[in-house]
Amino acid sequence: MNVLDYSSLFMLDRRAQILEAARKLLRHYGAQKTTMADIARESDVAVGTLYLEFPSKENILEELSRQQHEEVLSRMRSAKQRASGSPSRAFVLVMTARTEAFFKVKQASQHGCELFHCKVEGVRTAGASFREEERAFLEVLVGEGKAASEFKGSLDAGRVSELVQRSFASLSPPWVFELEERRATSIAEALAELLLSGLGR
Repeated sequence: MNVLDYSSLFMLDRRAQILEAARKLLRHYGAQKTTMADIARESDVAVGTLYLEFPSKENILEELSRQQHEEVLSRMRSAKQRASGSPSRAFVLVMTARTEAFFKVKQASQHGCELFHCKVEGVRTAGASFREEERAFLEVLVGEGKAASEFKGSLDAGRVSELVQRSFASLSPPWVFELEERRATSIAEALAELLLSGLGR
């Protein structure tokens, strides 16, 4: 391994160290009360070094939010794999796993939901990216259902995936956290079943 490789690894480690420190502070104090100076101190780096890695706190929040959203997508993908090739079963499992994933984040921290829904532009950017990836994932799932003749109807897979997202908007942060987790997942499963009855026509 050459000097450049070691330098790159060091920078990646430092970046991960900063993000972990920021995550820890955000869990306890929230986005508004956590400062760049706090993050530098917690991650044991100089403030100037912190700004070299992340130009602003918003950039840190965007990256942490992106990671949280990726965790939700990962759980959705895992649920699809558990469905053993049945698009109908996968649809119900995926949409229920989505709801459960949001609650996992909330349980980890009283301020965890801020990384899904807050006024910070970086978090909104990460959320928009998540919705695009989620829509693409759902479009593939619906396409597979149509190819297997489990899903019918004249709407194309892209339009259906958009409608599914809209249907589950109330089971997304922050509104989903107004419900108790068991009730939210029960609603997610029932809503997925209801939408399936329409897709099956």
